[in-house]
Amino acid sequence: MKKVAIVGVEGSGKTVMLAGLGELYSRPDENGYFLAPKNFATASYVATKISRMRKGVWPTATAEDVLQGLDWTLRRKNGSGGRPEDVCEISCLDFAGEVYRLAFGIKSESGDVTSDEVKSLKAYVRDADEIIVLINLRDVIEKGDADPRVQEAKWITNAILAFALDTSGGRREPRATIVLSQADSYASTISAYGGARGVLEKFLPHVANNYDWLDVFEASAVDRTVVDDEGNFVPAPDFHPTGLKPIVDWIKRGNVSAGEVPEVRNPAESEEVAEWRRSAKRGDADAQFNLGWSYVNGTGVNKNVSTGIKWLRKAADQGHPVAQNNLGWCHQNGVGVNKDMGEAVRWYYLAAGQGLAIAQNNLGWCYENGVGVEANMPAAIDCYHKAAEQGDANAAAALKRLSGAGATQPQQKSGGALDALFGGRCNRAGLWKGALLLGAVVFGMVQLFPEEEPPVWAIMVSGGVGLMFLRLVILRLHDFGLSGWFILSPLVVLCFPESWRAWILILLLAGPFFEEGEATSNKYGPPPA
Repeated sequence: MKKVAIVGVEGSGKTVMLAGLGELYSRPDENGYFLAPKNFATASYVATKISRMRKGVWPTATAEDVLQGLDWTLRRKNGSGGRPEDVCEISCLDFAGEVYRLAFGIKSESGDVTSDEVKSLKAYVRDADEIIVLINLRDVIEKGDADPRVQEAKWITNAILAFALDTSGGRREPRATIVLSQADSYASTISAYGGARGVLEKFLPHVANNYDWLDVFEASAVDRTVVDDEGNFVPAPDFHPTGLKPIVDWIKRGNVSAGEVPEVRNPAESEEVAEWRRSAKRGDADAQFNLGWSYVNGTGVNKNVSTGIKWLRKAADQGHPVAQNNLGWCHQNGVGVNKDMGEAVRWYYLAAGQGLAIAQNNLGWCYENGVGVEANMPAAIDCYHKAAEQGDANAAAALKRLSGAGATQPQQKSGGALDALFGGRCNRAGLWKGALLLGAVVFGMVQLFPEEEPPVWAIMVSGGVGLMFLRLVILRLHDFGLSGWFILSPLVVLCFPESWRAWILILLLAGPFFEEGEATSNKYGPPPA
């Protein structure tokens, strides 16, 4: 049977919350669930605290020398009248705030000996299958960030969750949630920020960002308060702890059949986003992308770019191409992360490698402009062509622009014919210069050997120039690949005298085997680091 642990820093409302839970579920709810105290101490604790609250007195905090152990079994009545079914165990070691501070790093004890209370608290948290962490809204909303209570709520809560969710040593990660207590007093604030998650993101962003996959909801142990003679709000004599029902509903969802208990959902969160959240927690990459991008844009959920980036990264790490592209865009534009074009290119490259047209276009732009990666015009055109073939209008426009501009790189000065041929730069000037050079070589060789069979060196020189010219044509027309090479080779052969053509054709057709695949594979190197 699973064990559920309820924890919280000093002032988080554990005492009132536990007393209210014991009172609310002392009788079966509409579905037959109830809490059965496992010992007299637990039953007595509930009765004593509730009695004081009915008299308009808030329970006192747990003393530092008191270790209050409270244990219940959540049970469900058998509809046929048989023995109730045990669902799970719920317990709370109601430690004083000082024990939490000692256990989770705000203070450190002198000496090497750890107190029994600290050992017991850590073992209690470590052994739980499910963790409920309480945070009092009063402490985080009404007090400034420098207030010790706020600092404790921030750092101790982080430390508790880090300790509880640690999976080292093969330990299974427990199910966990964050509950904001005293919700009845801050209903307008909760509404203004779109629900409990929005409040957590606003007032405790460290906790919200570090544990954005956890459920967050609000609860209240007292549904009605009155003002006492001293002007303080105290529980009304006829209060009901019905605002604690979400806590037990969350426990039920982890221990009963799926769908039996409705999901707690942020009112500012659309049902579609809620479904993505459920699937994202199960590791679904599509859902992780959709949830992350919703957070980045504030669509169907309170906008939280840093949370969105985390979900995008989870999807991208699973190979989701759109998440990879969008993560690259975020790095390029500094959305939720520092601007880093090298990182942007890395994500664009991964997405482009999976055939995503928009990523191919983005990567092409980076190669063309030398942003985040060394400028490489053949690689840029390769990317643009691949994207344009899939209907990407921006890539098609880029190809048209480059065609009109001669596909030159502004950081490179125009070279001569040999530079164009040997460098393989795909531009109009290079084509004309290469063609003139080819014509000049052929004309010169014909004049040297007008009647006789040309020597091998003449054929090699002429064929070599023709080979480089053809290579440049292939790069210019692009994506013809091996078929383009063989189709265009006979056209180049026509530039030569008839007695030369057989030799030149053999040399040209053999060209791809000496080009190391460059004209046929359109490779442009490994992904940038």
